[in-house]
Amino acid sequence: METTKKPLTELRYLHKFFYVYFVDIKVRYVIKDVELPDENLHIKVQNFLVFDSVLQSLGQPKSLISLKHTSTPFKVLDPNNVQNNEFNEFMGQMSINYSGVVLDTPIVHDSIFHDGTPAVVVNLSQLKTVDYDIRFLIYKLFETSSHVWDSKYYLVFDFSEYSPMSGLAKSYVFLLKTYAPPQLMQNCSKVFYFNIPRRRIGDILSLVRKHRIEDAETPTKVYTYSQSSPLEIVNNLCLRDSTVGISRDTRVSFKKVKAYDAETKTFTPVTLKLGRQWLQIVEDKIKPFAGKYSATEGYTPLDVVRLSNLVKCEISRFSGEANEFTFYINDGSQQTFVSSERSEILRFIYFATSRLPKQINYSEDTESDSADSNLHWFGRLHNIVFHGLLSPVTEVRQSASLLFASLSTFYDLDYRMPGDHAKEIAFPSDTTDFIVSTSAYLAKTEPTLSYKFFKAFFDYYEKLPEENRLSAVMYISPWIDNITDYIFLESVDTGPARVADIVRNLCRISAMDKDNIACYNDYVWKKLCLETRILNILLDEVVAFAINNKNDGPNWSFIIGAISPSVEICGEVISRLLSCIAKTRSSDSEIASSSKVFEIKVLVKICGSLFFNSYVLAEMYLADVIFFCTLFIDNPTLQLGEDLQRLVINAIHSFLKKPDVTPREMEIVSNTLTFFTSQRARMLFGMAREHNRTYSEIGQIFNRASSFEVLCDYLSELVQTLGDPASRTNWIARWCSYAIDVAFMRASSFQTRAILLVGIVSKKGINDSTATRILKLISKHAVFSLDYLINTSTSIARILSGVSSSSYLPSVMIWASLSSASMSYSAFYQPAVQTIVTIRKKLIPYGHDYLEKIFADRVILEPLLSSFEQEQEVTVTKLNYETYVFAILSQGLKLPHLRHTSIVCMREYCRLIKESVGSTSLIMRYLFFLYLSVSEPQFEAISNELGLETSDRIRVREGSIPKLILDYFSERTSDSDLTIITACHFFKTESCDNVFRTRLLHLFDYLVENDVNLLLLIYPLIKGTLETIVLNNGSVESLSSASKIAMSMTSRKDYSIEDYAKRSNTIVMNSGVRFIDGHELKRLQVESPDELIPTEVLEQARKIQEMIYRAACSYVEGQRLED
Repeated sequence: METTKKPLTELRYLHKFFYVYFVDIKVRYVIKDVELPDENLHIKVQNFLVFDSVLQSLGQPKSLISLKHTSTPFKVLDPNNVQNNEFNEFMGQMSINYSGVVLDTPIVHDSIFHDGTPAVVVNLSQLKTVDYDIRFLIYKLFETSSHVWDSKYYLVFDFSEYSPMSGLAKSYVFLLKTYAPPQLMQNCSKVFYFNIPRRRIGDILSLVRKHRIEDAETPTKVYTYSQSSPLEIVNNLCLRDSTVGISRDTRVSFKKVKAYDAETKTFTPVTLKLGRQWLQIVEDKIKPFAGKYSATEGYTPLDVVRLSNLVKCEISRFSGEANEFTFYINDGSQQTFVSSERSEILRFIYFATSRLPKQINYSEDTESDSADSNLHWFGRLHNIVFHGLLSPVTEVRQSASLLFASLSTFYDLDYRMPGDHAKEIAFPSDTTDFIVSTSAYLAKTEPTLSYKFFKAFFDYYEKLPEENRLSAVMYISPWIDNITDYIFLESVDTGPARVADIVRNLCRISAMDKDNIACYNDYVWKKLCLETRILNILLDEVVAFAINNKNDGPNWSFIIGAISPSVEICGEVISRLLSCIAKTRSSDSEIASSSKVFEIKVLVKICGSLFFNSYVLAEMYLADVIFFCTLFIDNPTLQLGEDLQRLVINAIHSFLKKPDVTPREMEIVSNTLTFFTSQRARMLFGMAREHNRTYSEIGQIFNRASSFEVLCDYLSELVQTLGDPASRTNWIARWCSYAIDVAFMRASSFQTRAILLVGIVSKKGINDSTATRILKLISKHAVFSLDYLINTSTSIARILSGVSSSSYLPSVMIWASLSSASMSYSAFYQPAVQTIVTIRKKLIPYGHDYLEKIFADRVILEPLLSSFEQEQEVTVTKLNYETYVFAILSQGLKLPHLRHTSIVCMREYCRLIKESVGSTSLIMRYLFFLYLSVSEPQFEAISNELGLETSDRIRVREGSIPKLILDYFSERTSDSDLTIITACHFFKTESCDNVFRTRLLHLFDYLVENDVNLLLLIYPLIKGTLETIVLNNGSVESLSSASKIAMSMTSRKDYSIEDYAKRSNTIVMNSGVRFIDGHELKRLQVESPDELIPTEVLEQARKIQEMIYRAACSYVEGQRLED
């Protein structure tokens, strides 16, 4: 039969057989019987030499099941002893069955305890790699143990990451009793059980108790330890590096946690220990595990889970308790907990797991070192020598000297220290210089062993006395130069992860010795920061370390000081901040959002330190600093007040280091620093008030937007005065570009602020193409919060202020603004009236024809606009347009927090009418309301600004009324009557202030004597308020006026108050403006600025949004060029 496939397994087994029994084969084949002559002896010798040369060329047999230190097969027991037959047969059969099995990590490995006793370590977590094959486990246990069981040895069972399976324990015990030779039990003097799991461990423990304690024939001591045991014990158990490193991985512990058992419906107090790679679930109470051979009182149940094995972590409701959450693991299991610190736990888990894809299992690197164990010990032995030479004990230094000389010979290194005299060499009391120079020699001659040296250094660092740690930092410094070339570039797969491991450990040891951080900076961090190719890894780990140590108190950010400023590092930090901005979404979960926000906080802190006293960096990245300031300032979520202020101040202060700085520039910088350190700036940065916004602050949203605009204007002026023209243009362009980029990031958490920033910057000028893109963006936004609507409305007002006078937008957008104002919600009032005034300014070139223009463009918004006006019971025509605008602008006088905006807008609107139309009659209604609302000096300034003579006054009681206003009302036009009727409706509201009411009373006093017909018209409107003044015993002057007016009206027998009430109502109805007759601005019933506004208001807002979109679409790209 023709063979088509090589029997590799059989051939490898044959190779292994020849290799193991080479001597026996030689004796039996060549010599056979030494007493009998053999004629073919010469031929046999020749044949065996050929056989020997073949085996020599084949080399050692391949280790199909790789072990860390053991490449030899099991030790066959004496076949003449019948008791050994079952063992030999089992092992022979298993070696054939498993000859093709290859494991990356051994399921069983051997080692040596600190007392010199051999140890066999069983890594139970690796059972899953062989599908929980217990026969394979027994085979590897026998194979490894067979080399040490002839004398005393220890057995260690590592349960880390092990998930108990039903029935495995019984199978294990059965196979052990069936095939184990006596030596396995007899010479095993100690058994260690490490990290016994919390769940499904009952079967295993009962069998362990019976097999090792109750029915034990030999006095084997049983020890139970866990990750919670003292570090010295854990380090001495010969565990894998990855297992030992679990404790060192812990970044934060949460003790206020209860684990929920769904089967028993009970809670168990536990501590969650979270790190970069591992999750430990540790029960708070020790469970008893006593017996005659038990050396420890009990054990601490503990589950160890790799974070990479977590499928998801989410809030759950299995127990019915508040603050519950559940971890889902990829083996199908889940664990439920309850904790008041749930948000913080989930935040940490989110941040740690989000970084896992960048990591590989670098903790198992030592497995690959088995190919050359000499190199594996290189770093460890040299660190031991250096530590010994630093010891003040003479005997220790002498022993270290001997080992040092031996290493020189063993590794063929030229230390110039002969072994014969090493012990007699008298080292000085301070050997630091010698150690550092030797370490530098090693780093230069053996750069490929850098990672092994670093790994050993970190493993032994904590064992050093504190007084020797600075010397250790000095001797590790020369190896920093090898990180990029000999670790990072060594392998695409392992290089970045190894560098990350080194940086992470450097952060850790720096944190252990904060008082000497300056030394660490000089010898380690400054050199590391010069390695530009690993900057991203460096920042990754520093930021992660800061975030992981957030719970350590106010000193969590000390590690930031380890980063030395440079153009490359600054550029990387700026890039990361921009990336964080792009990744922070409004749709993020609370946990994801808080993690991203804290990362931004850390990066801003880093920026603040980088820009200290560095003109080069400040000049290069001023636009970025200004952008971050304007995007993050006064953000209650970020709470970056002090850090952001420090960043801005440091960046601006650095301009004093500019070569040949002019006195003018020094003055500008000084004034700017004064501004940013003032109390007003502290308020802008959100440092002088509570961070939580409440309903009482909702009215302050517009005020904060206005304050933000003042800041932007200040920064814009600063940019325009610092640097050369090219730098100024570059700064402004980048600032605007960043803002526009974020504004167009859908669902960005910073989109609202970016849209406001774009609008404010646009005041200096914006083309129609960009303006319409922003308007379309605003109109397509799907989420409506009060904060969003007010800020975007303010942005629209600023954008329209920046468009050219020939733009298509103002004459169309006026209708959207009037519609927004007609909703009569106080929250929308201020940006709406500002937009109306801004648009009126843009319509000045049309002169008297401005109404023709806006009504001609109204058709663009039809029929939507007419439908909206009908719902609002509004009819706007060319005849009542100005009355309608007046009614809107004056509405703000009814509420104290809107009064200033209303006065400013009315004053500006008067000026614009005077400039464009030149008509005094159109501005008299505004002048009258301004007279009622402002102080006398302010009124005089307004009159002079409008070119009106108001110094001629008529004295009435304690006050005086400008004759110009009295003449206006004496004309008795429809406009003047409507104006005083509007004032009377204000007069009867509770929000009418004393100045407004007192001056109106003066006018009414005047009308009693001089124009009683006008008083008859308005008396029905003011009658109730006059009676209230009399009944409530107001001021003497008010009481006197009210009484006089009331008596004058009641004394007229022919006066019908109903008839005159109808007349005044008719005047109002004929105006077509519904909110003249006592209409009040309404408050939105929302609890916070970020809450969604009510549905009925949302529907109206969406219609206005559609108007804005249609207005934006009225612009056709390139149309003006074609015209």
